[in-house]
Amino acid sequence: MGARRMVAPTVDAFAGELGFSKVWSVAWPIILGSAAQTILNVTDTAFLGHLGNVELGAVAIAGILYLTVIMFAFGFGIGTQIVVARRMGEGKMRQIGRVVTHGFLFQWIMLVAIFSVLVLWREQILNFLVSSPAVHAAAMEFLGYRMWGLAFAHTNFGFRAFYVGIGQTRVISLTTVLMVVVNIVLDYGLIFGKLGLPEMGLSGAAVASVAAELSAMIGFIVYTTLKVDARRYRLFSFNVISFPLLKQLIVKALPVMLQQFMTTAIWLLFFVVLERLGEQALAVSQIARSVMLLILLPLMGFSSATNTIVSYLMGSRRSGEVMGLLGRVSLYSASFVAALALLCVLFSKGVLSIYTDDASMMEMVKPILYVFVVSSTLQAVAFTLLSGVTGTGHTLMAFLLEFGVLLVYLSYAWLVSQVPDVEVWQVWTADPVYNVLLIVVTLLFFRIADWKTIKV
Repeated sequence: MGARRMVAPTVDAFAGELGFSKVWSVAWPIILGSAAQTILNVTDTAFLGHLGNVELGAVAIAGILYLTVIMFAFGFGIGTQIVVARRMGEGKMRQIGRVVTHGFLFQWIMLVAIFSVLVLWREQILNFLVSSPAVHAAAMEFLGYRMWGLAFAHTNFGFRAFYVGIGQTRVISLTTVLMVVVNIVLDYGLIFGKLGLPEMGLSGAAVASVAAELSAMIGFIVYTTLKVDARRYRLFSFNVISFPLLKQLIVKALPVMLQQFMTTAIWLLFFVVLERLGEQALAVSQIARSVMLLILLPLMGFSSATNTIVSYLMGSRRSGEVMGLLGRVSLYSASFVAALALLCVLFSKGVLSIYTDDASMMEMVKPILYVFVVSSTLQAVAFTLLSGVTGTGHTLMAFLLEFGVLLVYLSYAWLVSQVPDVEVWQVWTADPVYNVLLIVVTLLFFRIADWKTIKV
């Protein structure tokens, strides 16, 4: 009762009205941090696009498969982040270290399980996903190297959960810059045999991505050692495993993990649908996906910031401010995303020339960019609202809402792909359908559900 309430200076900034400057101060480093896997994909696609359609198709399937399996780690990181932010809002600073330490422990347990699955069954998984023998062989080659990055990715998600949860996100931008520089240099050197490095082609892209993730992990470790007051949070003061705490984290994170996994798995199946239309359709879609991920970078930052701030508001007993926050952040995110989408359309020739010199490929991608202008703007709103649902602590409901919408999305894409002489861009119209439905169901949640009283 007489204990002094301690709140970190970065989170004290949430006091008062949460306008653009306060949201942006949390969002912009996360935009860079969330860009990590995106930028690895974009640089791989940009370099491999000059090798051929098979290489592009392989990195599309194998790359999304890799993203699919690390979504368990990403989702658990979000669950950990929610609990960390809630403890910050409650002023229970010294409980954060135990949460983070147990978060790392479970990340590494998942790492061993997922890596074992890929070692034993990646060929069988790719047999199910890929019909083209050439794409299958190339995907096996890429994934054989790429899966070694799991160790570093899982550890990085553990650090990210801590820093985003306490609102100190600048380190995420620093490690991301390091990651990008390492990846670009090694992509150029290892894919084409430049800078005195061996020419490895597709395998070189995978090795470069693994090295980039390793560099980010080293950056997190160095920054944490030099800059963080570990005693303030009792960080890494590990004595004994608390199974009740581990269970609490798993229960809170499991719906988020399943949600993130299912989202990416459905996206992988979407590309499997496209692969059945031919190697060129798959290559075109990989270029389009790479551009789309760049367009959606602001969304990632604003969504993650929304998650943290909503959880903080709930812990501070300021739930009445949540809907106003969601409205403002939706506007901020949609404005940034729409501007980027329009720029990509206006300067499409320059943007697409990064990936390919083939004029026919460029013409096939352009209509998809027009679809992105609409779908990405809608997605900025949809993901802000969905992050709000997660931030309240209703992680299971967030999973169920998105899972239902994803089933409609995949069904729509498959039905369109069965139309004779269908064009690739027409299959991509599944995106705006998905986003409209997600907006509708999340708004219904906030209107109907009793979301203001849940405990974390």
